Amino acid sequence: MRKALDPMTRFASSSTPRPTSTPASAVDSLAQAIEITCAIINGARSELGIYSRDLDPDLLAHTEVLSALRRFATSYPHAEVRLIVHDPIEVVQAGHPLLTLAQRLPSRFAFRSPSDPVDRQYAGAYLYSDQGGFYHRPLGSRYEGEASACAPARARQLGNTFAPVWERSRLCNEFRVLAI
Repeated sequence: MRKALDPMTRFASSSTPRPTSTPASAVDSLAQAIEITCAIINGARSELGIYSRDLDPDLLAHTEVLSALRRFATSYPHAEVRLIVHDPIEVVQAGHPLLTLAQRLPSRFAFRSPSDPVDRQYAGAYLYSDQGGFYHRPLGSRYEGEASACAPARARQLGNTFAPVWERSRLCNEFRVLAI
């Protein structure tokens, strides 16, 4: 005896499926950098990692990017933005608008500064998200680089590079607000 069975249907998982991986594309201008940065932040769900020399005033202080960071930090219960900044004193003196946002949401933003001389020599800058988005610039002072809103392997590689530098870096007390 034989009975023909219908194919099993897949049960919907509780988590949202990730979109398909997209190849990295070249970023050549500030406008493209702002667009891909906002796309990466909007696609993130729990973690963003940012490695920068001076918080890139033209990029991370742009109103669209700040709005995306605010939305990310307030929309998800376990959202965390970790930032490594080479020169925190210069950032404070410049009055970067991201500091104001981070001081209003201190449980969501964490800053560190590399103390190891090898880490301080790194010239690049990058941003990665837990959902596979990344934007990598070989020279942190320029906006030319490569980016993708969803390339989990490359984002994981940047995250694995970021983690040991984060552990070796010192806390940035320069960004704290003194409530006196």
